[in-house]
Amino acid sequence: MDKLVIIVDDDTAVLNTAGRVLSAEGMRVVALKSGTFFLDYIMEHGEPDLLLLDIRMPHMDGFETLERLRSYEKSRGYEEIPVIFLTADDDADTENKGFEAGVVDYIRKPFDSNVLLRQVENALNKQ
Repeated sequence: MDKLVIIVDDDTAVLNTAGRVLSAEGMRVVALKSGTFFLDYIMEHGEPDLLLLDIRMPHMDGFETLERLRSYEKSRGYEEIPVIFLTADDDADTENKGFEAGVVDYIRKPFDSNVLLRQVENALNKQ
């Protein structure tokens, strides 16, 4: 599976763990620490096959990052890439807000490596 997955999270441990799990399954992984870095990255390198995006980050949260991503995609005529929110939050209102914004799934932190892998594979296989 030669799919590119970008992980955006301000927690280095999450980036390292998720990156290791996905790389071991043959996925190309880019780990970034902010929504700003992500938006700069896609403008220079193009979009990934899947984005794992933390909700709670300083400066620009996951919802704002997702909104800016969708605006960028629309302005360029690109298809929307699937986004999975990463969160420690278990609030149903936040989850509903994410689905309304267009995320395809949630992964709860701390995550189980097998659950992470299955949810990522499911999202990639729906494309």
